[in-house]
Amino acid sequence: MALRYSEECEEAYSELLSLYEAKRQQNIPLQTDSAEPVGDRQQTDNTSAQLGKMGTEELSTSFSTAGVTEDTLSLTRTPEKTDREAALRQQIKRLQKIRADICVPKPDPGVESKLSPENAPPAGTRWGQVQKEKPADKRKEKAAVFHELISVREEMSDMRALIRLKEKELRCLEWSLMGQKAQEAAGVFIPERLREEVEHQRNEQQRFCEAAAKAGCDGDVASPLTRSILKELQAVLQREQALKKRLGMAQDSLSTALTDSAPSRKDNAEQIARLTQAHSKALSSYRQIRRKYREQVWRLEQKVAAMMESQHNQSQAPKSADEELEWRREETIL
Repeated sequence: MALRYSEECEEAYSELLSLYEAKRQQNIPLQTDSAEPVGDRQQTDNTSAQLGKMGTEELSTSFSTAGVTEDTLSLTRTPEKTDREAALRQQIKRLQKIRADICVPKPDPGVESKLSPENAPPAGTRWGQVQKEKPADKRKEKAAVFHELISVREEMSDMRALIRLKEKELRCLEWSLMGQKAQEAAGVFIPERLREEVEHQRNEQQRFCEAAAKAGCDGDVASPLTRSILKELQAVLQREQALKKRLGMAQDSLSTALTDSAPSRKDNAEQIARLTQAHSKALSSYRQIRRKYREQVWRLEQKVAAMMESQHNQSQAPKSADEELEWRREETIL
């Protein structure tokens, strides 16, 4: 950008210089008299040398103001050349505005009023000051960009840690949901198991009753044996009654649990829906954040690459500018 700016400045000032030279040639009267005074001849030589120096100063100070040209170009003007000169001055003003936007430090108004074409510093010193100030600004801008890149990476690491924490919470909720589903499946099989136990106890009780009836019929034959068997049967019947009581209590608790499980199933379904919705929202937000930070990192990398390229071009620009200035100076001297 600086190279293009310098090329445009050189083209504008070279055109202004050519216009000025053409006007000067038109304004110089044709000297047919060969007996011209020596003092006048020396004076014209001095004026031409001064004009050449002014042209070289205008070419070398392409980044300075156009005050010198406004003071020197005060000769008679034709309409076409006047329009061309006005267009060139507008272009110079536009270039000065671009130069102001590039963050080149401007001098104070008091200093600008004091700087005249006579006491202005040489072009080489001003160019050196601008070149010294530009790398410092570029370093500051580069440091700011790197600092921003580091802060973005830190934010990305924080977001990754937060996303990992949310994923752990989601896995815990999924495991708890699976446990609740397993409990519900087990609750469905418990009543069937209890019914099987009740049928088994009824069959055992029926067999014991039949055995007791047979023992009562044969009581006269073996009385001591039947008595011991009857005692055992009575103990078995008591245990069976206790088991029946326990079974009834279990059935009551199971029925209450089943009645309570219906709303809990609804709550579980609502909780599953909320969890799936939260999971989808977390995934979408994570994807959006990841896309945004990737774009931001890509922009920062592009900015750093552009800065490196501009710095490389600016390091090569002074050499080409010095060569152009030397060539212009030699051309004007010749």
